[in-house]
Amino acid sequence: MKHQYNLDNSQIGLLLTSKGSKKGNGGEVLYFYEKICSYVNNKKSKISHKEIYLWLTNELIGHIRSVNSWFHNPPITIEQFGDVLIMIEEKKVTNVQAKKLLYLICQKNDKTVDPQILARDSGFKTADSINVKSLQLICNNCVNDPNNINQLRKYQSGNYGLLKYFLGEIMRETKGQFQPKEIELLLIDILKKK
Repeated sequence: MKHQYNLDNSQIGLLLTSKGSKKGNGGEVLYFYEKICSYVNNKKSKISHKEIYLWLTNELIGHIRSVNSWFHNPPITIEQFGDVLIMIEEKKVTNVQAKKLLYLICQKNDKTVDPQILARDSGFKTADSINVKSLQLICNNCVNDPNNINQLRKYQSGNYGLLKYFLGEIMRETKGQFQPKEIELLLIDILKKK
């Protein structure tokens, strides 16, 4: 199993000991993980087993617990979770949107919800569906906003950590429709010219 999924002993241990059920039977979490890996592989996805592990342990377990559900009867199907991961890979949703999508699916607790339809109905759009020129305009407006003059001056004085401030402002403005890395690259370019 260690070699099959390219996980280390501590990661396998976490899958085995995660309290995904009322009885703390980690075997249910491991079973879910194995089924997800199989599902995305059958869909010819290039998502790594490590990425699946990270999404399962960092996001999904928390969402399942938040609705007082457990892995013996999760509020999300293997197919729904796998489809969300594939949507990330295909850039149909951003990571931020995928987190919201997983949350919504778990809240609905409806095994018939199609993640793609839910994403569309929730108004999720990605950079592919929004003009990149408009992102440049949003970035320029953020940097030139009079309310941000102090942050701009501090950035220009060498406090480069403020890049995260501008990034956060733009993520909020665009409602997570762009990957942070794309915004960061644009911001660096704009701030260099200031």
